[in-house]
Amino acid sequence: MTYVPTKEIKIKERQDKFLKAQLEKEREQALLEEIEKTEKERVKKKGLKVLKSSGILDAYQGLLVSLCKYGLPTEDLYEFSALTILKHEKKLKIQKKKELEERLKKRNDEK
Repeated sequence: MTYVPTKEIKIKERQDKFLKAQLEKEREQALLEEIEKTEKERVKKKGLKVLKSSGILDAYQGLLVSLCKYGLPTEDLYEFSALTILKHEKKLKIQKKKELEERLKKRNDEK
């Protein structure tokens, strides 16, 4: 058995303690970053779901399609965009009204 001075043992213990603390901090930081990333993805998906359910996303895509198909309007672009969105809104309201009427009719027929 060899003799190891107590000073070297204490230094090694301090180094081990420091490395363990540093490893814990790195793990904690990695976990926090993962949680933040997951939260951002969840919020992004929720926002996309809201845009889809409200019809805004479809209206926006329809506007882009019409701009690509027919080119930029000769008049005010903002006015053209607003009118396109309003047309889509009217179509969406009519569609929802029909769906509600069908559901009501189906519910009344079942009774």
